[in-house]
Amino acid sequence: MALTEKEQKAIQSLLVDMVAVVPPLNIAMGIKDITSVGWDLYRKNYKNKEEENALKVELILGTICLIPGVGAPVRTTFKQLIRNPDVYAPLMFEIITLIIEKANVQLKKNGIQPIAFNPEELLSQMIDTVGLKSYLEQGRQAALKSAKDSVFGRWFDVSGTINTCFDFLGSNLISCIQLLRPHILGAITKSKARVNNSAMHRIPDKNTPKAQQNTPKAQEKSGQDRPTKTVSAGKMKERIQTAYPKLANSFGGGVGEHIADYYCLETLGWGKGNWVRHDEHTNGKWKAGADTRKLNDRGKLKKLQPIGNDIGIDGFWKANPATNGGKPYAVVEAKASMSHMGQQSNLAKMMGVLAAKENGKHVVQMSHNWIEPRLEKLLLGMPVAVKADLGSDPNKRKLKYRRHIVFTALHLPETDGWKHAEALLDRHDESKHRSHKPTKHINNEREVDAVIRMARNNAEAAEKRHKADKKSGKSK
Repeated sequence: MALTEKEQKAIQSLLVDMVAVVPPLNIAMGIKDITSVGWDLYRKNYKNKEEENALKVELILGTICLIPGVGAPVRTTFKQLIRNPDVYAPLMFEIITLIIEKANVQLKKNGIQPIAFNPEELLSQMIDTVGLKSYLEQGRQAALKSAKDSVFGRWFDVSGTINTCFDFLGSNLISCIQLLRPHILGAITKSKARVNNSAMHRIPDKNTPKAQQNTPKAQEKSGQDRPTKTVSAGKMKERIQTAYPKLANSFGGGVGEHIADYYCLETLGWGKGNWVRHDEHTNGKWKAGADTRKLNDRGKLKKLQPIGNDIGIDGFWKANPATNGGKPYAVVEAKASMSHMGQQSNLAKMMGVLAAKENGKHVVQMSHNWIEPRLEKLLLGMPVAVKADLGSDPNKRKLKYRRHIVFTALHLPETDGWKHAEALLDRHDESKHRSHKPTKHINNEREVDAVIRMARNNAEAAEKRHKADKKSGKSK
């Protein structure tokens, strides 16, 4: 469901604490709340049960603030949720998604692992006793260190007071969580209802007449004729499966290959300015005299479509050595996912492994053993100059190309992967997806080899398990 202007303003007002998403600022804010509120609880500085409960809620919010990335803005969000649940509960998934998106930018800058885009899971973590206890313990250690580094703290030995306070808080954490739990569960329920009731955009059948509307002006004013904006990774996946039930698995491949091709063209500069007609595939063409350019697939850059290249090399380019490790050619593998950020272990799982072994070893996609026969086949249709340049010796040939893995995540809102998926689902004109920035680009040969090695180890482990299972089955 598209956000109204009022809802957008309500959400933006919650992002004031985004500056404190990474240590040490988030820890300082959390400790300040925990120690001041915790001392009042420990000393029973409250007049009645209502004041006690209010302090307990402040305590749990202070503990949440210790969580790197989202703690501080989520704390602010929960304060508003408690004060005005009717406004903020239905918007919670949108709010959390936006917080994660902005937090991940800061986390990446600081070398911290990004947070997965799953607002419901993140909300559930905020009332998880085990997880919050670990953050509370981190707060204790940070407070003790701060006291030790302080002259005042050393003189008066406040470490004993800190430990007493945190011990008390740890033993009362469950009762604090119980006060926050109804607000969080209520927000999850209302956010789900909002998502389920949203009139998500569906691609109409060409032969299906449009339903009778009031007037064009009324439509324009109300925004009824605009496609619905996808606001969560789960909803994006649902839309893909609904729109392309038979192509859902290859949808990411199509988007990933399109972005990879234009990334090589525009960002790496392999033929930049010499390719005519964006997103027209066979109708596109290279200007005469273009030196660096794509060589396979008849030189055509991939059109944005819900189907990818299941076999063979995704991209073989005459590259600019300045952006290709000094080498004249490049072999590019495009990957895309709706569920991860392209970590090495996940990329390894995405690499294809041939059934037939070579010298007793599994042949993994993008290894030189995998590339060579496919490149040999591609060269049959290459210009004579390229054939002569690469030669016929496989050992010398591999010294002339550099390998690239270009990964695009489709589940990160407002990234180019996300926007391309939406453009395909909403049938936007090509002018709506002109930026082509992938999530990750691996062009270091050692890193590529590390992914291949992990994929090979995975295949060997799977083979051993299969043999063991088969053997145990026979013994039975």
